[in-house]
Amino acid sequence: MRFGIYSEDKAFRASLRQAVQAWSAGVCAEVTSKEWPDWPSFLNDRETGACGILFWDADSWNVQLETISDRLHGVGALFICSDSRLAAIDSYALHPNGFLTKQVTAEVLERSLYPCFHLWKEALCCLDLSIGRNRVSLPICELIWAEAMGRSCVLHSAHGQITANESLLDLAAHLPPDIFLRCQKSFLVNLRHIRAVGNGILTMSDGAEVPVGRNCRSAVFQAHTAFRSVWTS
Repeated sequence: MRFGIYSEDKAFRASLRQAVQAWSAGVCAEVTSKEWPDWPSFLNDRETGACGILFWDADSWNVQLETISDRLHGVGALFICSDSRLAAIDSYALHPNGFLTKQVTAEVLERSLYPCFHLWKEALCCLDLSIGRNRVSLPICELIWAEAMGRSCVLHSAHGQITANESLLDLAAHLPPDIFLRCQKSFLVNLRHIRAVGNGILTMSDGAEVPVGRNCRSAVFQAHTAFRSVWTS
């Protein structure tokens, strides 16, 4: 999956690139990006249409809307970025999928890109799980938390509970350590799905309350704080 960024503002390109990287890491998606710093470079690139999602800085365009429209053939979704409310009106003719201010964060991208899920779902990394005698593929981002159950583990996902044949230790070995954390010997959580951190309790996005081991509380708090810093900045 390739994202495109068009902007003459070097600082904005860098901040948006960082947000895309944080978002892709948070949802465990494999994406690449392509940037254009000016109209000639965008116009002369024959692969502009190969972008699944294009972010366009409306504050730096100096071309006719009709010309832009011609170059968008093949682009799956277009997002207009601007600090001006008037840009939303000016760009209406392009039929964008969304309008973003330039304070774009990974959290904002998650909300904005959800309606375009069909474009980037194939980029999601998945877990290949053994469920009874069957094999099931589960997008890693949909795993909210997991708990040990003997030699097996129960995965709590966006689609309900799944009992996998793998141990919690084996499951953790297949998950990115900067997103998933063992908060106790028998529990593992997805940092992106933590909604509240209490006194020895983590409230998850599915409403579950997961206990945190006494010796793990400091590490869990630090990991969650670090993740939120990256996700929201």
